[in-house]
Amino acid sequence: MTQPAAVVLTDVPVELFWTLAEHSEALLREYALRGFGDSTQPYDSDAIGRAGNAIAALNTCMTAAVTPGDDRDRVVARLDLGTVTAADFGLLQGVLDDASVLAASGELLAFPPLPEIRALRDWLCEETIGQSAGATSRPWELPLEATPLVQTPLAEWRELAALPPDGSWMVGDDHNRIIGASDTVLTMLGWSRDDLVGQRIISIIPPRLRERHIVGFTRGLLSGVNTLLGHSLPLFALHRDGSEIPVVLVLTKHTTHTGRAVYLAQLTAADG
Repeated sequence: MTQPAAVVLTDVPVELFWTLAEHSEALLREYALRGFGDSTQPYDSDAIGRAGNAIAALNTCMTAAVTPGDDRDRVVARLDLGTVTAADFGLLQGVLDDASVLAASGELLAFPPLPEIRALRDWLCEETIGQSAGATSRPWELPLEATPLVQTPLAEWRELAALPPDGSWMVGDDHNRIIGASDTVLTMLGWSRDDLVGQRIISIIPPRLRERHIVGFTRGLLSGVNTLLGHSLPLFALHRDGSEIPVVLVLTKHTTHTGRAVYLAQLTAADG
């Protein structure tokens, strides 16, 4: 079967895509550097280069789809297949998954992607591979549930034990998991401590706000700068029963004794 000249990517989330592209390039760069000293890596420099070409082709098609001043959250992008093939996108998936496993184990100077970032990458690759084989275009949808490729240990923050149990706080780690919460916050959100600790932070964020959270969280890790820190922010939290609660968030960043980042959220009901 002849490969089509172009693939149509429908409802690509703009900000989430640019975040994916930046993070993928960081992973590829670190994976390539590691490969210079480890000939046992399953993907060689040619495969890494072809994976990089796939990311570059996606960047090109998204740059063409988003015009200056365009404020759309979703766009339809046309991916030309003149310089890349469907096989390159299969390599992109494989290389980034292997790099993500290494990142999760601390072997790369990069962090593993959040599951939704990986889900977008898989959708982009599978759309390209599928349409190249004759499938029709499927629009992007953020998965309501997604699990990490690799489960990593929760961060251990010694100061957690000293936080007041009757305060209004919650603590998350650098892999987007909840590592602690006060009795007040547990009651406000309808969770028990045993059920909430270990859950992803996204589990208490309304679905309509999750992409924004994923973008902000990932960009903060990539740049080391989080513009939300220290500011009082009106937001909505998701109760366990599915209802939304207006809250006020004040976020601060801290470092554990092993060098990992944790985020202390002062989380109070907006009406109190």
